[in-house]
Amino acid sequence: MCPKFRRILPELLSVLGRTAIRIHAGNSYKDSQGCILVGGNDKSGWLSRSKFYEQKLVKIIAENETNSEIQIEE
Repeated sequence: MCPKFRRILPELLSVLGRTAIRIHAGNSYKDSQGCILVGGNDKSGWLSRSKFYEQKLVKIIAENETNSEIQIEE
């Protein structure tokens, strides 16, 4: 549960020097404040249908596991 947005959002963990990095809806860099935004890429510099994609991502994660993980490695 994300206290700022008052809903369940995926969180990126284990980022050196950072906390509370969420994956959420937003239309431009102004909406991110360091978080990861999801949406369609119909126009340069703008994300469309971001609420739809956020809900889709949260649903996919919830259907797969209670504590799903995405691991990024170099």
